[in-house]
Amino acid sequence: IAVSYSGNTEETLSAATQGLKLGCRMVAVTSGGSLRDLARKNRVPIVDVPTGLPPRGAFGHLFGVLPAIGESWVVGPLRAELEDSIDHLRRLRKRLRPETAVRSNRAKSLAIRLRNTVPVVYATAPFTPIAKRWQTQMNENAKMLAFSSALPEADHNEIVGWSEDARARRHTPIVLRDRDEPPEIRRQLDITVELMSRRAAAIEIKAGGESVLSRLLGTLYLGDYVSLYLATLRRVNPMPLPPIAELKKRLARGRRKN
Repeated sequence: IAVSYSGNTEETLSAATQGLKLGCRMVAVTSGGSLRDLARKNRVPIVDVPTGLPPRGAFGHLFGVLPAIGESWVVGPLRAELEDSIDHLRRLRKRLRPETAVRSNRAKSLAIRLRNTVPVVYATAPFTPIAKRWQTQMNENAKMLAFSSALPEADHNEIVGWSEDARARRHTPIVLRDRDEPPEIRRQLDITVELMSRRAAAIEIKAGGESVLSRLLGTLYLGDYVSLYLATLRRVNPMPLPPIAELKKRLARGRRKN
């Protein structure tokens, strides 16, 4: 399944081209670009998603079409997990929406805690991509510095800075947790949070939801709301990305000169 919102992601195009050469069955999910051209040329089925969105805002469209591609692609209990996830996200939306007061809104309260600090988001597998999503949503929507890292790898290096560097108090470690952590990982994360808290106010986010998928999507959803409330607090427009636009423009200008 070749997924690229713009249709011009180099990694996706490269993988799709290689797959076609190997004779793989393929479906393209895109709003246009070179991926659509490649798919049409090779008579590959195309799932169109709406145009005009920032790529980060198209996650629901890109992810949501995957189980709809065909029953033969759905393996095991995925359908039940998807239905559970939809119910979980609907309940979560009621608690996180703008109409919900701060005292009952986890996303708003987190945004208030993070507005004057540099968040650093940590997670173990399978939550490491969610930690990256938290980081990039804060970078892009709230126009602020934020970083992410994977545990337990960070315990071999970054933990030293949290424990020993007085400047750590300017940052906020956020550790994404899951109820199904193996006992040894749970113990390590407990100790890690304790060490981080010596110089910084660590925050633990415990994923809710019954299935693994619902917990992953729910944690992602919470992070998206946090980034938007941070944008509100910082009085910035979450949509435009001037530095990225400038970078692309200057790179394109350089390519034309060469």
